[in-house]
Amino acid sequence: RTGINTSLDFGSFSGDFFSIQQAIYCFLNVVFFVPLGMILSFLQKKKRVLVNFIMVTLQGFLISILIETSQLITQRGYFEITDIITNTVGATIGCILALIIMSAINHSKINDTYK
Repeated sequence: RTGINTSLDFGSFSGDFFSIQQAIYCFLNVVFFVPLGMILSFLQKKKRVLVNFIMVTLQGFLISILIETSQLITQRGYFEITDIITNTVGATIGCILALIIMSAINHSKINDTYK
Protein backbone atom coordinates (compact mmCIF):
# COMPACT_ATOMS: atom_id res chain seq x y z
CA ARG A 1 0.00 0.00 0.00
CA THR A 2 1.19 3.45 -0.86
CA GLY A 3 -0.40 6.87 -0.93
CA ILE A 4 -2.13 9.19 1.50
CA ASN A 5 -4.87 8.17 3.93
CA THR A 6 -6.49 11.19 5.57
CA SER A 7 -9.38 9.40 7.26
CA LEU A 8 -9.19 8.67 10.98
CA ASP A 9 -9.57 4.96 11.68
CA PHE A 10 -8.62 3.75 15.14
CA GLY A 11 -10.25 0.37 14.58
CA SER A 12 -12.46 -1.57 16.94
CA PHE A 13 -11.98 -4.77 18.87
CA SER A 14 -15.64 -5.67 18.34
CA GLY A 15 -15.61 -5.32 14.54
CA ASP A 16 -14.44 -7.46 11.67
CA PHE A 17 -10.86 -8.65 11.11
CA PHE A 18 -9.67 -5.44 9.44
CA SER A 19 -11.15 -3.27 12.17
CA ILE A 20 -9.45 -5.40 14.84
CA GLN A 21 -6.20 -5.28 12.87
CA GLN A 22 -6.39 -1.47 12.68
CA ALA A 23 -7.00 -1.25 16.45
CA ILE A 24 -3.90 -3.41 17.03
CA TYR A 25 -1.83 -1.19 14.71
CA CYS A 26 -2.98 1.90 16.62
CA PHE A 27 -2.16 0.27 19.96
CA LEU A 28 1.31 -0.72 18.72
CA ASN A 29 1.97 2.79 17.37
CA VAL A 30 1.28 4.15 20.85
CA VAL A 31 3.42 1.49 22.57
CA PHE A 32 6.39 1.93 20.21
CA PHE A 33 6.55 5.68 20.83
CA VAL A 34 6.39 5.49 24.65
CA PRO A 35 10.16 4.78 24.98
CA LEU A 36 10.93 7.68 22.62
CA GLY A 37 8.86 10.02 24.79
CA MET A 38 10.67 8.82 27.91
CA ILE A 39 14.11 9.26 26.36
CA LEU A 40 13.29 12.73 25.04
CA SER A 41 11.93 13.72 28.46
CA PHE A 42 14.99 12.42 30.33
CA LEU A 43 17.22 14.39 27.94
CA GLN A 44 15.37 17.58 28.89
CA LYS A 45 15.27 16.95 32.64
CA LYS A 46 16.53 20.42 33.60
CA LYS A 47 13.50 22.12 32.04
CA ARG A 48 10.27 22.88 33.86
CA VAL A 49 7.61 20.20 33.75
CA LEU A 50 5.26 22.06 31.42
CA VAL A 51 8.07 23.03 29.03
CA ASN A 52 9.32 19.42 29.05
CA PHE A 53 5.80 18.13 28.34
CA ILE A 54 5.20 20.56 25.46
CA MET A 55 8.65 19.98 23.93
CA VAL A 56 8.41 16.18 24.02
CA THR A 57 4.89 16.20 22.58
CA LEU A 58 6.02 18.52 19.78
CA GLN A 59 9.15 16.43 19.12
CA GLY A 60 7.08 13.23 19.02
CA PHE A 61 4.71 14.90 16.56
CA LEU A 62 7.55 16.11 14.32
CA ILE A 63 9.32 12.74 14.35
CA SER A 64 6.04 11.08 13.39
CA ILE A 65 5.56 13.58 10.54
CA LEU A 66 9.11 12.78 9.38
CA ILE A 67 8.40 9.04 9.40
CA GLU A 68 5.09 9.39 7.56
CA THR A 69 6.59 11.79 5.00
CA SER A 70 9.47 9.41 4.33
CA GLN A 71 6.94 6.61 3.75
CA LEU A 72 5.14 8.82 1.25
CA ILE A 73 8.31 9.88 -0.58
CA THR A 74 9.77 6.37 -0.75
CA GLN A 75 6.34 4.86 -1.52
CA ARG A 76 6.84 2.30 1.26
CA GLY A 77 3.43 2.80 2.84
CA TYR A 78 0.64 5.23 3.54
CA PHE A 79 0.97 8.70 4.98
CA GLU A 80 -1.67 8.21 7.68
CA ILE A 81 -3.09 10.87 9.96
CA THR A 82 -4.07 8.11 12.40
CA ASP A 83 -0.41 7.09 12.74
CA ILE A 84 0.64 10.68 13.45
CA ILE A 85 -1.96 10.97 16.22
CA THR A 86 -1.19 7.60 17.83
CA ASN A 87 2.57 8.13 17.64
CA THR A 88 2.22 11.55 19.27
CA VAL A 89 0.00 10.07 22.01
CA GLY A 90 2.65 7.40 22.65
CA ALA A 91 5.42 9.99 22.98
CA THR A 92 3.22 12.04 25.33
CA ILE A 93 2.49 9.01 27.52
CA GLY A 94 6.23 8.28 27.63
CA CYS A 95 6.89 11.86 28.69
CA ILE A 96 4.33 11.62 31.50
CA LEU A 97 5.86 8.35 32.73
CA ALA A 98 9.35 9.89 32.66
CA LEU A 99 8.16 12.96 34.57
CA ILE A 100 6.61 10.71 37.23
CA ILE A 101 9.85 8.73 37.52
CA MET A 102 11.98 11.90 37.72
CA SER A 103 9.64 13.34 40.36
CA ALA A 104 9.88 10.16 42.44
CA ILE A 105 13.68 10.18 42.18
CA ASN A 106 13.89 13.84 43.19
CA HIS A 107 11.46 13.26 46.07
CA SER A 108 13.56 10.30 47.24
CA LYS A 109 16.76 12.42 47.13
CA ILE A 110 15.11 15.17 49.20
CA ASN A 111 13.93 12.64 51.81
CA ASP A 112 17.41 11.06 51.97
CA THR A 113 18.96 14.49 52.59
CA TYR A 114 16.87 15.07 55.72
CA LYS A 115 17.38 11.65 57.35
